[in-house]
Amino acid sequence: MKKEDSEQLTRVGYDPDKHDRSGSFLMENQSIIESLSLYEGLELLPISEAIKKYKWVEKKICTLVSRDDPYVKAVLNTQPLQGAFIYVRQGYKIRLPLQACMYLKLQTAQRVYNMVVMEPNSELHIITGCTIASYLIKGGHLAITEFWLDDGTRLSYTMIHEWAPEVVVIPRAAASIGRNSVFINNYVALTTTRKVQMAPIAYVAENGTAQFSSIIYARDHSHFDIGARAFLNGANSNAQILSRVITEDGTVIVRGEVVGIAPGTRGHTECNGLILGKGSIRAIPMLEAKIDDTELSHEASIGKLKEEEITYLRARGLDEDTARSLIISGFLSARIENLPTYLQNKIDQTIELTLRKGL
Repeated sequence: MKKEDSEQLTRVGYDPDKHDRSGSFLMENQSIIESLSLYEGLELLPISEAIKKYKWVEKKICTLVSRDDPYVKAVLNTQPLQGAFIYVRQGYKIRLPLQACMYLKLQTAQRVYNMVVMEPNSELHIITGCTIASYLIKGGHLAITEFWLDDGTRLSYTMIHEWAPEVVVIPRAAASIGRNSVFINNYVALTTTRKVQMAPIAYVAENGTAQFSSIIYARDHSHFDIGARAFLNGANSNAQILSRVITEDGTVIVRGEVVGIAPGTRGHTECNGLILGKGSIRAIPMLEAKIDDTELSHEASIGKLKEEEITYLRARGLDEDTARSLIISGFLSARIENLPTYLQNKIDQTIELTLRKGL
């Protein structure tokens, strides 16, 4: 692997040497470069091979996302399908993260279909990095990811995006979350991008948990339309949709929808925003109760850097740029509940590297 490729992939969590990884998947443009499981109980294949190996795989494809979505249609019309098939066998609790990277090296649209299937009482942590070669400024990324979590499973899925000023990114994702299962979905995007539009969906069964966290830094007229939707179908299920957003001449729309359908359910959406320059942030919560025994809430706060905080840090000997950077870093580096330490550290490193590069 060329040095410049290795450096770019490392920025989004991909380790070419696969240290402390349970598996590794790399897709370059529309070609699978690597698909390797390093752990018993974990199967990692290109989706095209999984379709041939397991008859049930093809039957599951696009049964959670809407086939009427034009971007879903665009991915499905790309044959053969290319992407990752991740399969965790019953009872296997895999602590080391699996890494998957979607890398764009041509000025074209990359189209990806991923499937994650977890059998009962299994556990997995996935870190997915999506990025573009340093010499490109334009391209597209369309992706579908569907998750099937059987009963008693636990999955954390952390996606780090680093694109370029003229890249359009349209991911589609949905998860079926079984009884007593936990699904943690994290999204981090800190670099300039023309447009990102996404709203993953969770269908949550009895005693299940869905947690969505987004960390966004929108710069230079970037446009982010992000959020999540959670349907609390099972008794005592719960969901959180949390966003932490900074805009610097970018536009961010944050959507959070929770629907309480079964008794004893709880849901919360929250957006915290910080405006630098002339950007804009719009928070759009939507709560729907279909039963009286549900508890749903939302909150949002949007503001600017506080001058007294900058003044305090300057009085401590810091120049203004360093003071601003420190405040921004602290704002973005909120701890994500239930996230493994390794993945939280990786998010913190990504924030630090991006701020060091951009401020």
